[in-house]
Amino acid sequence: MRLETGTAGGYSEHIDTPPAQEQQMNILRNMEAAFLFSLSVAGAASVAIDAIPPARADVPAPVAKSVATPSSMAVVKVSAKRMTATEKAQSLAIERARRGV
Repeated sequence: MRLETGTAGGYSEHIDTPPAQEQQMNILRNMEAAFLFSLSVAGAASVAIDAIPPARADVPAPVAKSVATPSSMAVVKVSAKRMTATEKAQSLAIERARRGV
């Protein structure tokens, strides 16, 4: 097999390469397509997000009510029976078992 000299080995002459201007136009067309696609996705996302109703945080107004007055102090009365030592120990054992201590 004999290769021709001076023509890059003779094997690259059959490869059709588009002119630089045509290649540049293909790149610009692809960039335009990518831009239009991203613009359409952004527009659709904007419409979809606008369709979502705004979040509402309805907080009831605080009631300005005070039990204590300047003349009397608020008193809390606890009417419960005290635990015995055995009941306290049982309660502590149950609490520790729940926590895994």
